[in-house]
Amino acid sequence: MNLEKEFMTRFLVYPIAFLLSVTILCTIHNNWEDLEMTLKIILAYYIFMSVWFYFDLKQINKKD
Repeated sequence: MNLEKEFMTRFLVYPIAFLLSVTILCTIHNNWEDLEMTLKIILAYYIFMSVWFYFDLKQINKKD
């Protein structure tokens, strides 16, 4: 897969879509505590994806 497309998908599309969906649900249910938890989940997601992407890049570089 194209490396730039993979990066954009992992680091921009998924978290933004997740944040938007949770924000809409928080607005509908008027429960803003869930939004704070969601931000913590997204932060953990970014840390996890950064590590995963780093090891993917190392593996791609070994193939070259």
